Amino acid sequence: ADVRRLAREFDLPTADRPTSTGVCFIGKRRFDDFVAAHAAEAGDDMRLFSPGPIVWAADGQPVAGSLFRHGVTRKAVALPPPTVAEHLGVARYTVGQRLLITPPPFPSSLKFGGGSPLRKVYVSRKDPATNTLHVVEAWDDESLIAAAGSVVPLADVTVHDTAALHAGNDLLFVARHGQPPVRA
Repeated sequence: ADVRRLAREFDLPTADRPTSTGVCFIGKRRFDDFVAAHAAEAGDDMRLFSPGPIVWAADGQPVAGSLFRHGVTRKAVALPPPTVAEHLGVARYTVGQRLLITPPPFPSSLKFGGGSPLRKVYVSRKDPATNTLHVVEAWDDESLIAAAGSVVPLADVTVHDTAALHAGNDLLFVARHGQPPVRA
C-alpha cells in the first residue's frame, strides 16, 4: 500500500499497474515449464521432472497404522507417510510454494489448480533422492521457518539511507510476497 501511494505521489507510470509476482524474462510461460526446458538443454537429471508422490511432512516418527494381511491377521506396522497426491517433478516446486491437491486416483494430465481442488498445502521439503514432496497444511507451519539463510551480494537494490545500513542497523526480510517482514 505504501509503495502504491508513493508511486502515485511521484506520478510513476507503474502506480496503477496490477501487482505481478512473475519473472519478467520468462514471459507468458509457466515457470516450471521454463525451468524444465532449460534443464533439458543443459543435460540435467530429468528424473527431477518426473511425477512422484506428495506426502504429509513427517515429524520424525514413523506413522503407525494397522495393516490387514491375508484376511486373517491384523498387525500394527510402521508405515511411510501416506501419499496424498502426485506431483509433476520435485524440480518444478519451491519450499513454501502453495499447491492444491486433489484426491486419488490421479488424472494422467493432473496440473495443480486444474480439476476440483481438495485442499491447499505448502511444500515443506523436497527429497530429490526419492522424488518426493513433503507438504504441510498451514502457511506458517514450523517446518517452513528456517533458522538461518545465506545472502549473495545484493545488486540492483536501491538503499535510501546508506548511513543507517552501514551503521549495522537491522534489516527486514520478506520471504514470500504478502507476508509481514521479519528482522533479518
